Amino acid sequence: MGGNALKEINCVRVSKEIYKRIKEDVINRLKDKIKIMEIYEVPNKEDFGDLDLLVNEYVFEIVKEEFKPISYKINGNVLSFSYELEEKDKYFQIDLIRMDNMEMGQFYFSYGDVGSIIGRIVNYNKMKFGQNGIWINYKDDNIILSDNRRDICEYIGLEYKKWEDGFKKEEDIYEWIIGSKYFNKIYFEEEYFNYRYKDRLKDRKMFVNFIKYIEKIENNNIKLHNIEDHINYFNKWDKIKEVDEKERINKIIQDKYSGKIFMKYLDAKMINKFKIEFKKYIETKEEFNKWIERESKERIEEEIREYILNYKSV
Repeated sequence: MGGNALKEINCVRVSKEIYKRIKEDVINRLKDKIKIMEIYEVPNKEDFGDLDLLVNEYVFEIVKEEFKPISYKINGNVLSFSYELEEKDKYFQIDLIRMDNMEMGQFYFSYGDVGSIIGRIVNYNKMKFGQNGIWINYKDDNIILSDNRRDICEYIGLEYKKWEDGFKKEEDIYEWIIGSKYFNKIYFEEEYFNYRYKDRLKDRKMFVNFIKYIEKIENNNIKLHNIEDHINYFNKWDKIKEVDEKERINKIIQDKYSGKIFMKYLDAKMINKFKIEFKKYIETKEEFNKWIERESKERIEEEIREYILNYKSV
């Protein structure tokens, strides 16, 4: 993504007209072989450095057979490959982004920097937003609130139908975002950007344009929403309980099954190996966590000592 993945060949920017022809050609050649979905462009954009499309499976062999690219790169879930243009020795970069939830991915990646802008807004309201949906971080666990784009729009106060119908100009997108009940222009004032974020903005033209656009508007949305609001709305208290229970068990394990016990009977370099092996040994009889919770700390140490002594005598 971004048009810079295939540095060893001459990948060029193309006009809107050529871009549309390329997109139509790529989709038509792949749509009967895999599920493929387009990402919507910013209105009135005149040239393009790459084409991003969403797919739901690993597609390298299909691409190799269909397009015979002279260059490609796989980076995580993104396959970038060269698309040969009519002009000799010139190519256009195609990026196929593999996702399970393509509809959510389409919502996040469409219309330029919209996903990043929404992400910044909800972040100040104790949520995170990305290609996998909207979530909260609770005790270092990510709890997905929703991965349905319509439900997300409804909750954060964005008119989903406007997104679905499409935007005719960039300013329409800005007005749509400003309509969110979570929007607050203060989140986009310079003092709220750290150095790293400011540096990233140099390449985010739409994001910068949005900041300039909202300078003239009055700011009425000043209420901050908290984690409890989100949990209540999406009814995620069962997930909260799961995290709390996991934390409770982990604390018990840390107390009863620490490396300090093994240090009494083993060299330091052997501790991790025996902790893993002993856990496997217990799991041949019952669930490890239940065993740890049931037994006393003294009984657990006795079992560990006997296991190590028996292991050494074999």
